[in-house]
Amino acid sequence: QTIDKNDLTASKIIRCVADYYGLTKLQLVSKTRTKNIATARHMAMYLCRKHLDMPYVKIGDEFGKRDHSTVMSACEKVEKGLKNDVTYSLSVDDIKPIM
Repeated sequence: QTIDKNDLTASKIIRCVADYYGLTKLQLVSKTRTKNIATARHMAMYLCRKHLDMPYVKIGDEFGKRDHSTVMSACEKVEKGLKNDVTYSLSVDDIKPIM
């Protein structure tokens, strides 16, 4: 299944990732830093970057006015995770069809 770029928005990605991880949209954009919420947030930031080609600053704005460097490190973390940890790839594969 291909992802329709015109139909996809940051808030749609946030909603799908939140659903996938059993969280609320508010938890994803909140300041909470527990591991499960942070992982889900990183995943959502990464997907925004990858599928929407959004600038880091804009992604940061979508996630509770975070700094662009936070978004950059989140994306790097997920990319590293995709290489080294099979759970990341599984999550991305599971989330893509529901976006």
